[in-house]
Order: sequence, then structure tokens, then C-alpha cells
Amino acid sequence: YSKLLIIRLDLSFQYDLAHTMSRENALWYFQKIRNNMRFNQLFNHFITYLAKLEYGQDKGWHFHVCFIFNGQQVKNDQYLAQNIGEYWRNTIVGQNLGLYFSCNHRKYDNSGIGMIDYRNIDKIQIFKDIIAYLCKIDKTTLNQFQGLSETPRTFFRGQLPAISETKLGRPRMYDNPSKL
Repeated sequence: YSKLLIIRLDLSFQYDLAHTMSRENALWYFQKIRNNMRFNQLFNHFITYLAKLEYGQDKGWHFHVCFIFNGQQVKNDQYLAQNIGEYWRNTIVGQNLGLYFSCNHRKYDNSGIGMIDYRNIDKIQIFKDIIAYLCKIDKTTLNQFQGLSETPRTFFRGQLPAISETKLGRPRMYDNPSKL
């Protein structure tokens, strides 16, 4: 993909629900949104996702998620982020018990979210840093698993679609993007 549209959301639950919810319940809601992606037009041109499940004293169980879309087909990251967040709140969790925070509405000039073109090396590096943050070990979350024989998964990712072997279009100049 020559362009990626990165949507970065925090998906959580209202305070009353969050502190009565188990890890398995939170994962059930996340599985529900993953299953519904296949049939929901919000996720047209969706490529994959990265998600981190965390536990916080205030939020309880919540997810930090990056949804990755084909940037040649999808343009407005703030609009899409808001619609996915509202879908989480109103449909997936329901009864306005879900909460979301859109990082796309608070992005800075040099952020690793929104539209990323293959030539923008700096933005690609920042996105890699975001991924590294999602993969970090969180001690507060690990404390929730004390006494278990093994630590359950807290990082999730989608499968990448099969890559076509056809070489359609103009060749990209990967070695030196500034030549374009």
C-alpha cells in the first residue's frame, strides 16, 4: 500500500461497568467488534488492526487500538475515527455504556496517525514507535494475572490480506523518496 490511514482509538467502558467487568467480558466485546468488521461498511478498505488490552485503576479493562485502512480509498481519519468510536459505544457495548477516545482528533503536526504516505519516512518511524508502545509490558496489567500459571495474551493483531504478485502502476522510488 502506498498510503495507509491510521485510526488510533482507546476503547473502554463506563466507570460502573468497567469495574465490574472481567477480562473475559472485555475480550468478548472486542471479539464482537472484530466479527462485525466483516459486514460493516465502516470497515470498507480495512487492512488490519493492532490492539493492546490493559487494566487501569480508573478505567478497568480497556483497549488501545490502531485500525489500519487503505489510504488510497479512505481519506477522512477524524470522521472515520468518530464513527468507529460511536459504533463501539452505541452498538457493540450498547446503551451508551461504551466509551472511546479518538487520538485522531488530538493529533499533532508530526504524529504517526492519520494519513501516512510511503515517502514520509519520519511519520513511518513515529508510527513504528506507536506500535512499540502498544507492545510494551504494562506492570499494572501484569499484576492482574498474579497467581496464574501463565500470563494470558494482552496484544492482538489482525491477519494481513494476501499480497498480490502483480506489479501494476508506476514503480516506487523506495531508495530516495525525495526524488518524486
